[in-house]
Amino acid sequence: MESSYLNDLKMDSLVDLLKATYALEDWDKMIEIADKLYHSAQESEENFRIKRSHYERHIVYYIGYSQLMKGIALQNKEQYSQSKELIERYNDLSWLDDGSKEASEEIAFFSMFARANMLAVNVLEGNLEYLDQYIQFLRESRIDELMPGLLNIINSSLRYDFEIDDLLDSFRHEIERAIEYYKHKRALYITKVLYKMSIYYLARNKNHVAIDIILQGLELSDILNDTRAFIKFTVIFESTRKKCNEDQQTRYYQIIDQLLKEELSNEENVFIRDGSFLPC
Repeated sequence: MESSYLNDLKMDSLVDLLKATYALEDWDKMIEIADKLYHSAQESEENFRIKRSHYERHIVYYIGYSQLMKGIALQNKEQYSQSKELIERYNDLSWLDDGSKEASEEIAFFSMFARANMLAVNVLEGNLEYLDQYIQFLRESRIDELMPGLLNIINSSLRYDFEIDDLLDSFRHEIERAIEYYKHKRALYITKVLYKMSIYYLARNKNHVAIDIILQGLELSDILNDTRAFIKFTVIFESTRKKCNEDQQTRYYQIIDQLLKEELSNEENVFIRDGSFLPC
Protein backbone atom coordinates (compact mmCIF):
# COMPACT_ATOMS: atom_id res chain seq x y z
CA MET A 1 0.00 0.00 0.00
CA GLU A 2 1.30 3.45 -0.92
CA SER A 3 2.69 5.42 2.02
CA SER A 4 0.41 8.39 2.72
CA TYR A 5 3.29 10.87 3.10
CA LEU A 6 4.12 10.45 -0.60
CA ASN A 7 0.84 12.14 -1.47
CA ASP A 8 2.15 15.41 -0.06
CA LEU A 9 5.39 15.43 -2.08
CA LYS A 10 5.85 17.36 -5.30
CA MET A 11 7.41 15.64 -8.31
CA ASP A 12 10.90 17.08 -7.83
CA SER A 13 10.86 15.90 -4.22
CA LEU A 14 9.84 12.43 -5.39
CA VAL A 15 12.79 12.42 -7.80
CA ASP A 16 15.16 13.28 -4.94
CA LEU A 17 13.58 10.58 -2.77
CA LEU A 18 14.00 8.02 -5.55
CA LYS A 19 17.71 8.84 -5.80
CA ALA A 20 18.16 8.46 -2.05
CA THR A 21 16.24 5.18 -1.96
CA TYR A 22 18.36 3.85 -4.82
CA ALA A 23 21.50 4.55 -2.79
CA LEU A 24 19.99 2.52 0.07
CA GLU A 25 19.11 -0.34 -2.33
CA ASP A 26 15.53 -0.41 -1.05
CA TRP A 27 14.00 -1.82 -4.23
CA ASP A 28 10.42 -2.20 -2.95
CA LYS A 29 10.35 1.39 -1.73
CA MET A 30 11.77 2.52 -5.08
CA ILE A 31 8.89 0.85 -6.89
CA GLU A 32 6.39 2.53 -4.60
CA ILE A 33 7.90 5.99 -5.09
CA ALA A 34 8.32 5.49 -8.85
CA ASP A 35 4.64 4.58 -9.18
CA LYS A 36 3.66 7.70 -7.25
CA LEU A 37 5.89 9.87 -9.45
CA TYR A 38 4.42 8.33 -12.61
CA HIS A 39 0.83 8.91 -11.49
CA SER A 40 1.64 12.47 -10.39
CA ALA A 41 3.26 13.18 -13.76
CA GLN A 42 0.29 11.75 -15.63
CA GLU A 43 -2.09 13.94 -13.63
CA SER A 44 0.06 17.00 -14.36
CA GLU A 45 0.49 16.33 -18.07
CA GLU A 46 -2.67 18.04 -19.30
CA ASN A 47 -2.00 21.28 -17.43
CA PHE A 48 1.78 21.10 -17.59
CA ARG A 49 2.25 24.17 -19.78
CA ILE A 50 0.21 26.23 -17.33
CA LYS A 51 2.08 24.87 -14.31
CA ARG A 52 5.52 24.71 -15.97
CA SER A 53 7.06 27.20 -13.53
CA HIS A 54 6.30 24.77 -10.68
CA TYR A 55 8.71 22.12 -12.00
CA GLU A 56 12.43 21.96 -12.66
CA ARG A 57 12.25 19.72 -15.74
CA HIS A 58 10.00 18.94 -18.70
CA ILE A 59 7.13 16.49 -18.12
CA VAL A 60 8.99 13.94 -20.30
CA TYR A 61 11.66 13.73 -17.61
CA TYR A 62 9.28 12.86 -14.77
CA ILE A 63 7.43 10.18 -16.71
CA GLY A 64 10.64 8.73 -18.15
CA TYR A 65 12.51 8.83 -14.85
CA SER A 66 9.70 7.09 -12.98
CA GLN A 67 9.73 4.23 -15.47
CA LEU A 68 13.54 4.09 -15.59
CA MET A 69 13.89 3.82 -11.81
CA LYS A 70 11.09 1.30 -11.44
CA GLY A 71 12.75 -0.79 -14.14
CA ILE A 72 16.09 -0.64 -12.31
CA ALA A 73 14.40 -1.73 -9.07
CA LEU A 74 12.75 -4.67 -10.85
CA GLN A 75 16.09 -5.54 -12.45
CA ASN A 76 17.72 -5.69 -9.02
CA LYS A 77 14.86 -7.88 -7.78
CA GLU A 78 15.70 -10.16 -10.74
CA GLN A 79 12.24 -9.60 -12.24
CA TYR A 80 13.70 -9.26 -15.69
CA SER A 81 10.61 -9.64 -17.87
CA GLN A 82 8.82 -6.87 -15.93
CA SER A 83 11.94 -4.72 -16.17
CA LYS A 84 11.97 -5.15 -19.95
CA GLU A 85 8.36 -3.98 -20.13
CA LEU A 86 9.34 -0.75 -18.39
CA ILE A 87 12.35 -0.32 -20.70
CA GLU A 88 10.04 -0.54 -23.72
CA ARG A 89 7.91 2.23 -22.22
CA TYR A 90 10.65 4.80 -21.73
CA ASN A 91 12.43 3.80 -24.93
CA ASP A 92 9.82 5.73 -26.91
CA LEU A 93 8.40 8.80 -25.22
CA SER A 94 7.69 10.57 -28.51
CA TRP A 95 4.01 10.76 -27.58
CA LEU A 96 5.05 13.48 -25.12
CA ASP A 97 6.91 15.52 -27.76
CA ASP A 98 5.55 19.07 -27.84
CA GLY A 99 8.07 20.28 -30.39
CA SER A 100 10.32 21.93 -27.81
CA LYS A 101 14.08 21.39 -27.69
CA GLU A 102 13.80 20.34 -24.05
CA ALA A 103 11.29 17.60 -24.85
CA SER A 104 13.41 16.31 -27.74
CA GLU A 105 16.53 16.14 -25.54
CA GLU A 106 14.73 14.27 -22.77
CA ILE A 107 13.23 11.78 -25.24
CA ALA A 108 16.70 11.08 -26.70
CA PHE A 109 18.17 10.77 -23.20
CA PHE A 110 15.76 8.05 -22.11
CA SER A 111 16.04 6.24 -25.45
CA MET A 112 19.81 5.99 -24.89
CA PHE A 113 19.27 4.61 -21.39
CA ALA A 114 16.71 2.14 -22.72
CA ARG A 115 19.24 0.72 -25.18
CA ALA A 116 21.84 0.29 -22.43
CA ASN A 117 19.44 -1.20 -19.92
CA MET A 118 17.93 -3.66 -22.40
CA LEU A 119 21.44 -4.94 -23.12
CA ALA A 120 22.14 -5.10 -19.38
CA VAL A 121 19.01 -7.11 -18.60
CA ASN A 122 19.72 -9.54 -21.42
CA VAL A 123 23.25 -10.10 -20.10
CA LEU A 124 21.92 -10.54 -16.56
CA GLU A 125 19.49 -13.15 -17.90
CA GLY A 126 22.44 -15.06 -19.35
CA ASN A 127 21.81 -14.11 -22.98
CA LEU A 128 25.51 -13.79 -23.72
CA GLU A 129 25.00 -13.08 -27.42
CA TYR A 130 24.39 -9.51 -26.22
CA LEU A 131 27.63 -9.34 -24.23
CA ASP A 132 29.87 -7.95 -26.98
CA GLN A 133 27.35 -5.21 -27.80
CA TYR A 134 27.11 -4.33 -24.13
CA ILE A 135 30.89 -4.19 -23.72
CA GLN A 136 31.19 -1.92 -26.76
CA PHE A 137 28.49 0.34 -25.36
CA LEU A 138 30.38 0.57 -22.05
CA ARG A 139 33.63 1.44 -23.83
CA GLU A 140 31.86 4.46 -25.30
CA SER A 141 30.21 5.44 -22.00
CA ARG A 142 31.09 7.92 -19.30
CA ILE A 143 32.68 6.59 -16.12
CA ASP A 144 29.49 6.94 -14.09
CA GLU A 145 27.75 4.68 -16.63
CA LEU A 146 30.69 2.27 -16.97
CA MET A 147 30.80 1.10 -13.36
CA PRO A 148 27.16 -0.07 -13.13
CA GLY A 149 27.72 -1.86 -16.44
CA LEU A 150 30.79 -3.69 -15.19
CA LEU A 151 28.88 -4.66 -12.07
CA ASN A 152 26.15 -6.20 -14.23
CA ILE A 153 28.72 -8.20 -16.20
CA ILE A 154 30.44 -9.42 -13.03
CA ASN A 155 27.10 -10.51 -11.54
CA SER A 156 26.21 -12.37 -14.74
CA SER A 157 29.64 -14.00 -14.79
CA LEU A 158 29.20 -15.24 -11.22
CA ARG A 159 25.75 -16.62 -11.94
CA TYR A 160 26.48 -18.25 -15.29
CA ASP A 161 30.14 -19.14 -14.64
CA PHE A 162 31.95 -17.52 -17.55
CA GLU A 163 35.40 -15.96 -17.41
CA ILE A 164 35.94 -12.19 -17.66
CA ASP A 165 39.59 -11.89 -16.57
CA ASP A 166 40.66 -10.37 -19.89
CA LEU A 167 37.68 -8.04 -19.91
CA LEU A 168 38.42 -6.71 -16.42
CA ASP A 169 42.08 -6.30 -17.31
CA SER A 170 41.13 -4.34 -20.44
CA PHE A 171 39.18 -1.91 -18.25
CA ARG A 172 41.93 -1.61 -15.63
CA HIS A 173 42.82 2.02 -16.40
CA GLU A 174 39.15 3.02 -16.56
CA ILE A 175 38.55 1.38 -13.17
CA GLU A 176 41.49 3.30 -11.70
CA ARG A 177 40.09 6.55 -13.09
CA ALA A 178 36.66 5.65 -11.75
CA ILE A 179 38.06 5.19 -8.25
CA GLU A 180 39.41 8.75 -8.30
CA TYR A 181 36.18 10.02 -9.84
CA TYR A 182 33.99 8.42 -7.17
CA LYS A 183 36.34 9.54 -4.39
CA HIS A 184 35.98 13.11 -5.63
CA LYS A 185 32.19 12.83 -5.82
CA ARG A 186 32.01 11.07 -2.45
CA ALA A 187 29.86 8.45 -4.19
CA LEU A 188 29.62 4.85 -3.04
CA TYR A 189 29.07 2.88 -6.25
CA ILE A 190 32.70 1.98 -6.74
CA THR A 191 32.81 -0.04 -3.50
CA LYS A 192 30.07 -2.29 -4.90
CA VAL A 193 32.15 -2.96 -8.00
CA LEU A 194 35.32 -3.69 -6.03
CA TYR A 195 33.46 -6.03 -3.69
CA LYS A 196 31.99 -8.08 -6.56
CA MET A 197 35.38 -8.09 -8.31
CA SER A 198 36.94 -9.60 -5.19
CA ILE A 199 34.21 -12.29 -5.10
CA TYR A 200 34.84 -13.06 -8.76
CA TYR A 201 38.59 -13.53 -8.30
CA LEU A 202 38.09 -15.63 -5.17
CA ALA A 203 35.72 -17.86 -7.13
CA ARG A 204 38.48 -18.22 -9.75
CA ASN A 205 41.04 -19.08 -7.03
CA LYS A 206 43.03 -15.93 -7.80
CA ASN A 207 43.31 -15.23 -4.11
CA HIS A 208 46.14 -12.69 -4.06
CA VAL A 209 44.43 -10.57 -6.73
CA ALA A 210 41.16 -10.76 -4.77
CA ILE A 211 42.81 -9.82 -1.48
CA ASP A 212 44.55 -6.80 -3.01
CA ILE A 213 41.11 -5.62 -4.19
CA ILE A 214 39.62 -6.28 -0.73
CA LEU A 215 42.31 -4.14 0.88
CA GLN A 216 41.74 -1.41 -1.68
CA GLY A 217 38.03 -1.62 -0.90
CA LEU A 218 38.70 -1.29 2.83
CA GLU A 219 40.73 1.86 2.31
CA LEU A 220 38.19 3.34 -0.08
CA SER A 221 35.15 2.55 2.06
CA ASP A 222 36.85 4.32 4.97
CA ILE A 223 37.55 7.39 2.81
CA LEU A 224 33.92 7.42 1.62
CA ASN A 225 32.51 6.67 5.09
CA ASP A 226 30.73 3.67 3.57
CA THR A 227 30.16 1.67 6.74
CA ARG A 228 28.22 -1.11 5.05
CA ALA A 229 31.00 -1.71 2.52
CA PHE A 230 33.69 -1.52 5.20
CA ILE A 231 31.98 -4.28 7.19
CA LYS A 232 31.62 -6.46 4.08
CA PHE A 233 35.27 -6.03 3.11
CA THR A 234 36.40 -6.76 6.69
CA VAL A 235 34.31 -9.93 6.88
CA ILE A 236 35.56 -11.24 3.55
CA PHE A 237 39.15 -10.42 4.45
CA GLU A 238 38.86 -12.35 7.71
CA SER A 239 37.41 -15.32 5.83
CA THR A 240 40.43 -15.36 3.48
CA ARG A 241 43.13 -14.34 5.97
CA LYS A 242 44.95 -17.69 5.68
CA LYS A 243 45.43 -17.06 1.96
CA CYS A 244 47.17 -13.70 2.48
CA ASN A 245 50.86 -13.22 1.91
CA GLU A 246 52.98 -11.34 4.44
CA ASP A 247 52.73 -7.99 2.65
CA GLN A 248 48.94 -8.23 2.54
CA GLN A 249 48.78 -9.06 6.25
CA THR A 250 50.99 -6.08 7.03
CA ARG A 251 48.90 -3.75 4.87
CA TYR A 252 45.71 -4.91 6.63
CA TYR A 253 47.17 -4.29 10.08
CA GLN A 254 48.33 -0.84 8.96
CA ILE A 255 44.81 0.02 7.77
CA ILE A 256 43.21 -1.14 11.03
CA ASP A 257 45.87 0.51 13.17
CA GLN A 258 45.35 3.84 11.42
CA LEU A 259 41.59 3.58 11.86
CA LEU A 260 41.97 2.82 15.55
CA LYS A 261 44.17 5.88 15.99
CA GLU A 262 41.63 8.04 14.20
CA GLU A 263 38.75 6.68 16.29
CA LEU A 264 40.60 7.18 19.56
CA SER A 265 42.08 10.55 18.71
CA ASN A 266 39.33 12.29 20.66
CA GLU A 267 39.36 9.84 23.58
CA GLU A 268 40.87 11.17 26.77
CA ASN A 269 43.60 9.29 28.68
CA VAL A 270 44.03 6.52 26.09
CA PHE A 271 46.55 5.94 23.33
CA ILE A 272 47.80 2.96 21.27
CA ARG A 273 51.36 1.67 21.03
CA ASP A 274 52.33 -1.50 19.20
CA GLY A 275 48.69 -2.57 19.05
CA SER A 276 48.12 -2.15 22.80
CA PHE A 277 45.77 0.28 24.57
CA LEU A 278 47.71 2.25 27.19
CA PRO A 279 46.72 4.93 29.68
CA CYS A 280 48.24 8.39 29.19
